[in-house]
Amino acid sequence: MHKPVFLHHREAFNDFYPMVKNALPNLPQSIVHCFTGTKEELKAFLDLGLYIGITGWICDPKRGMDVRDLLKYIPTDRLIVETDAPYLMPKNLAVKPKNRRNEPKYLINVVEEISSATNIKAQTIAEASTKNFKSLFGV
Repeated sequence: MHKPVFLHHREAFNDFYPMVKNALPNLPQSIVHCFTGTKEELKAFLDLGLYIGITGWICDPKRGMDVRDLLKYIPTDRLIVETDAPYLMPKNLAVKPKNRRNEPKYLINVVEEISSATNIKAQTIAEASTKNFKSLFGV
């Protein structure tokens, strides 16, 4: 099938990374979905040539600041902006929906947060993410 693989773990890097590294020769291009790890983990994934998915997690001042601080280490050619809808609604929405459901239309809020953290124009972030998405999925 040779389709992109979404790789996801939470607080399990020491188990997860060796499996990914060993499987990589048989995997197509892949993305570390909803990255929430450390600087060392980020570097390890980037060294494998993986894309890094960033979600509304970074818009949460209580839990997202560590990842927000790591954004400067993610090259724009490895970044993919994600929503993780219907979960992880960005906390930086001006008006929050009553149903608290995340939707793709909130991607711009994640883009703006990345832009704010990296001093890279939001349009540049959006264009890079779109280009990376198209490359990853062959569209």
